[in-house]
Amino acid sequence: MSLGRINTVLLHSWYHFTHSMETWVDLFWNSSIQIILFSFLATAVSKGGDTTSAKYMVVGMIFWNMIWVNQYAMALGILWETWSRSFSSLFISPLSMNEFLVAQMISGCIKSFVALSMSMIIASTIHGISLFPLGIWFFVYCFELMILGWAFGFLVLSLILRFGTDVQSLSWAIVFAIQPVGGIFFPSQYLPESVRWISSLLPTSYLFASLHGQLAGMPADIERIVLATAINCVYFVGSYFLFQHQYKMSRITGRFARMES
Repeated sequence: MSLGRINTVLLHSWYHFTHSMETWVDLFWNSSIQIILFSFLATAVSKGGDTTSAKYMVVGMIFWNMIWVNQYAMALGILWETWSRSFSSLFISPLSMNEFLVAQMISGCIKSFVALSMSMIIASTIHGISLFPLGIWFFVYCFELMILGWAFGFLVLSLILRFGTDVQSLSWAIVFAIQPVGGIFFPSQYLPESVRWISSLLPTSYLFASLHGQLAGMPADIERIVLATAINCVYFVGSYFLFQHQYKMSRITGRFARMES
């Protein structure tokens, strides 16, 4: 794996990003509007006396950026190349698919921290919420959620390689399926019993349970964080091998080249 080639892909992605109004709107405009909305909503909820739920909503939306932006950035990295009919030609060079993926993961990491920083500033200004009391655990939660975002990114890319750009809308939509059941904006125990089992399969349920406990003054729940890490590893490794399988099959069947037609 060549750091030089990874850096070249990052530079390539930077040029795409700086010349794409759609990407700016999707990543930063949407993130800003959503955190403003949730901050105002939390302010209204807190005036009714439920300050805990209000804080959960805002913090959930702040950290949601780590999942969504990483997944979106990875999927968009391939889609931009496909739309411009240059994806397959990238690999005429010595560039490997793994190097391309690593570059997209790094790009997503940078974009997600920018979006998260914007959200933190807005939430602090409007609702007075600070995440600094989390200390080093703040970065632990960020890293765990980034891994989940990358796993969803691999899943979306696998579907694109299998079904082509007909399913490109999943780049924007698929990760939102975990919002209602992932314990992100409210504790998972408030979910109906019929769907609570889904929450137990998601690392977000354990990460945000620990996070909410810390915001309430308790120490980090190491057991839940370790469990979330284990689930994250299963999702990340499984989705990566699924992507590699679909990539191999798309080259054998010719789907890889026909994606740009």
